[in-house]
Amino acid sequence: MPTRQDVIDVIKSDKFWFELISPPNPKGLEEFMEHKTQQSGKWNIYQSIIFGGFVKIDLPLEVYYTKNKKFILNLNNYRNAHYRTLASAKKIYAEDLVSRISYPKYETPVRLTYTYYAKSKRRLDVSNPCSIIDKFTCDALVKAEVLEDDSFEQIKEVIYKFGGIDKVNPRCVLEIAAVQQRE
Repeated sequence: MPTRQDVIDVIKSDKFWFELISPPNPKGLEEFMEHKTQQSGKWNIYQSIIFGGFVKIDLPLEVYYTKNKKFILNLNNYRNAHYRTLASAKKIYAEDLVSRISYPKYETPVRLTYTYYAKSKRRLDVSNPCSIIDKFTCDALVKAEVLEDDSFEQIKEVIYKFGGIDKVNPRCVLEIAAVQQRE
């Protein structure tokens, strides 16, 4: 579990300050993240905020692999895309995510919870985009050395949830939480 100083260091590294209350106030953190969401762009909503043993990271729903071409992260596109397009999109996704994550390194098993916020009320199979976002993200987390490995030994649970409609900022929010090992 990160210490109070670890949290302060991460927040300072993002060039903004947030006074930590002891004991931590989850409602205050939610208000802070909402404020940060309004100030920043799609990709940079609230970078790796560490709080109470979990990390929240905003993930995009698409990646521009050239100036004008984007790869929408979903299973249909993944299945039909050319291998070079996939490699390029995955590399760009990983580089951006790695550059935004500075802490922590999980050596214990974790639970990954993906909460998907759609752009419209159109019917959606949440596992369709989340499965590819999960694939790209896990590889990036290993590259960033946040996870030692993305196998079942470290990732004990993966959850996909629908978070609602957000026409202004559609996204997928990843929550990484350490899980207690059962003997």
